[in-house]
Amino acid sequence: MAAAQLATTEDARTQVDKLMDGIQSLDLYIGKDVNVKVIRKGASAPADEPLTFVQQKLMVDEELAIHYDLNDWFDFSDIGKFFDALCKNDALVNQIFPSPRCVLVMASTRRYIDYKDRLENIINNAENAKVFLMVRDGENLYRIVSPVESHLGANMLFPSQDEQERLFRGIDGEQIKFQDVAYSDRLKSHERMALHYKRFLIMCCGLDHREKLFGDFYDQTSGVNFVSMKFQEQYCRFIHDADGTGLLSNPEASKRMSLNSYVEWANSHVRSGSRVMCQWHSLVNPTTAPGAAKENDDRSYGSYSFTVDFKDERNVAVAFIKDGLLTVKAPVKKTSYSRRGNTTREYNVNAVKDCHTCVWMQ
Repeated sequence: MAAAQLATTEDARTQVDKLMDGIQSLDLYIGKDVNVKVIRKGASAPADEPLTFVQQKLMVDEELAIHYDLNDWFDFSDIGKFFDALCKNDALVNQIFPSPRCVLVMASTRRYIDYKDRLENIINNAENAKVFLMVRDGENLYRIVSPVESHLGANMLFPSQDEQERLFRGIDGEQIKFQDVAYSDRLKSHERMALHYKRFLIMCCGLDHREKLFGDFYDQTSGVNFVSMKFQEQYCRFIHDADGTGLLSNPEASKRMSLNSYVEWANSHVRSGSRVMCQWHSLVNPTTAPGAAKENDDRSYGSYSFTVDFKDERNVAVAFIKDGLLTVKAPVKKTSYSRRGNTTREYNVNAVKDCHTCVWMQ
């Protein structure tokens, strides 16, 4: 009896979740909490120019630094300088946007900035990491802030093939099978990832129908659904600049090792006793160091936060074997606040080598 009631409750909750997902998708289509900032107005792109989606997340400070001198304190509060530069510098526009009609995702900076105050560090670095969408239609430029961006906080606008397959791999790299206990959890993560991307397309569809934000680039009398695969194949292009899928390679580049290949090669030689340079903000995540990072409670994928402060951004550490995994000790500190006074503890947290990302350098 209890089991039947529990099953009924679970079915009802699942139905409510689906209903809420539908409501949230409708909100995106009608533009609820979708804020569009006009940066520059001008002529639209040619009608035969497809809508291009760029996979890789770009950083404002890195793009701007190619044209202007920036200091180490450049952060989210300086975003106005970026918008001003886009209005005046066509070379910067062409550098960021690979086609006259495209959508991409950006954040202020990937750097961790020490504001000399723990609370300011948490708040300001969270703002620095917040992503937003940039849209170009010929000479028209827009910045979009919406609920969708909270799900794009990882590394790219749309997932790579490896990112999708990684959901079905365990920490040891083995494939998770249908009969495995973890399969259903990974399947839910995969479905959540697909839902986030579908919502992104629904939001774009709403922006197109309401504001013609992307200009005229398809036959509106054809009745093709903006979110459909047929529409995407006919009128859209997807640049996989983050994972390299479908990109033409430079024959000369194939003769020399890429940075990622070099890091992967160096990491493959790491053994117990090896001295390794560790970039803690890149190495530590809830999988590699659960004592220093945790998954966020929201429904975004790939989103987590640090639960400690690192004593240094990077350190040379000695690798050792623990529970069969290559491990290093990360020096961290944590401050406890109370009416009697604040106390700061300094200690080490174990961080293991991630099987799927190359973040160690020997």
